[in-house]
Amino acid sequence: MLFPGVCSPANLYMALAMLAELTDGNGRGQILELLGCEDIETARSRANALWNVNYVDDGTVTSLLANSVWLNEGVDFVQG
Repeated sequence: MLFPGVCSPANLYMALAMLAELTDGNGRGQILELLGCEDIETARSRANALWNVNYVDDGTVTSLLANSVWLNEGVDFVQG
């Protein structure tokens, strides 16, 4: 069964940028192309900018990047 879910574009970008760090050659090139980056330095710079623009914790506003899983009540799962 294909998992019916929703994914944050920001989290997906960050995950792919991290994956690019762990690959090389053709695999890295494909990931960088998907991200629209010419090289790994561009991916690093954009991931850093994405993180910084979304991270605010100034006492008035708190906005932190994080992961979450939202489950449909009709989907069976095992709580761990």
